Amino acid sequence: MSDCHLTVTPQVHLQGPNSPYKMMFYSLSHSTCYKTVCVEKSSINNVSVDDNPHYKHQRMLVAGSVSVSSTGTCIILRDTTRMPDIPGLPALITMLFTPIMELRTDEERTCYSGALCGLGWCGQNQEGVLPEHEVELTFDVKFDVDDITEINALRAAVNRLVCEGPNGTMRLGPDRISHLQEDCRDRLIRLFTKSPPREEGPQVFFEKKEKWNQVDPALKMDIVEPGEGETTGVLFQLHPVTLLNG
Repeated sequence: MSDCHLTVTPQVHLQGPNSPYKMMFYSLSHSTCYKTVCVEKSSINNVSVDDNPHYKHQRMLVAGSVSVSSTGTCIILRDTTRMPDIPGLPALITMLFTPIMELRTDEERTCYSGALCGLGWCGQNQEGVLPEHEVELTFDVKFDVDDITEINALRAAVNRLVCEGPNGTMRLGPDRISHLQEDCRDRLIRLFTKSPPREEGPQVFFEKKEKWNQVDPALKMDIVEPGEGETTGVLFQLHPVTLLNG
């Protein structure tokens, strides 16, 4: 009987190399924020390097095609574009295009700390209409009342281009429509290229995340668009402004 000697070679799974300058992406919406985000391997943005690591504000990546892996744990992005490195850009774009927004403040109500964006709430339980698609923003730059006013002004300018009624674009000449388009373009550029840029600030996380109707009605100032009753098919409601101390 002969002896049999077996040699076992251990297998070690290696990861890396990793760079501290490599950018990691994640989803903002509630339903996908815990999933891993991967950019397709053939994309130029598959490996994104932070060329300004001394800046701590968030960056933004948009995709033309989004799919989910077979296991459901990974979001795969295709046709991606890295947006310009503008402080506060992810929050600005979200606040600009969200249907409904509720501002968050710090405990002393001295500054805006974030915003809940989505379709609002319904019923006495104040649950969100589509909570899985809501976005809870935590600002990493300082926004003030003037910023919210500018966002509302741009939303109102877009409404003038798409609304119906006596002042709708169907009843306007090409010169007037061109003027309205130019107004929207100018407001958008001013909003994104504020000078000096918005200052970075410490992130203050709201205690009751993803909960609507957390603002005292006495501290909420509703904004009404002039001539609102004369138009139909309005695309954007104007965001109410939460009053701050001081």
